[in-house]
Amino acid sequence: MNEKFIRITWGALGYKPNTLQAEILRSVRDSGNRFFLICGGERAGKSITSVAAFFMLLDPLQEGDYTYWIVGPDYAQARAEFDYIHKAFTTLGAVTSVSMPETKTQPWILKVQIGDWKATIETRTSSDISKLASFTVHGVLMVEAAQQLYEVWLKLRGRVAETRGWVILSGTLENGLPWYSDMLERWEAPNDEAGVSFSLPTWSNTAIFPGG
Repeated sequence: MNEKFIRITWGALGYKPNTLQAEILRSVRDSGNRFFLICGGERAGKSITSVAAFFMLLDPLQEGDYTYWIVGPDYAQARAEFDYIHKAFTTLGAVTSVSMPETKTQPWILKVQIGDWKATIETRTSSDISKLASFTVHGVLMVEAAQQLYEVWLKLRGRVAETRGWVILSGTLENGLPWYSDMLERWEAPNDEAGVSFSLPTWSNTAIFPGG
């Protein structure tokens, strides 16, 4: 991992992980897993922690063209994470183009370049699962994952299979589909799915609740 790149991008976001968030990010760095589930309460900091993990999994010292998706139940719910990523790359001066239409029915697309490393980050909606097929990507943020169908997770896992890429799932249990809580419990223990899960209770976000 490129520690300088991580430090700069986190700094651009004003992000300093608290104790529980730091445990998650250490696992992203050290565990060797490819799939990470971050279940958080409202205002627990799961979105920005997922984005912090996203930057840890990038390697701008590599050459080539890379594609990353932010997949939500609809386009609008994928935009908070996109905003964080756009802000960090803008601070780096790495943005080559960006499209952010106001309508909620179109994707946002960001293109960046650092040396010989190029990347496209785009929002996707899982409202039509068939549109997630037949693409190869290098990494995915699956946001509000508990509101999406299990079949969406399977599609996304398939999209990163060829590249040996990764998927970060984030969401809350409230009003979530059963598969998400089942996976949270299953991935808390050693498993053969290359997955690991974490819980971030609301009170753990000391930036908002200084006393815990």
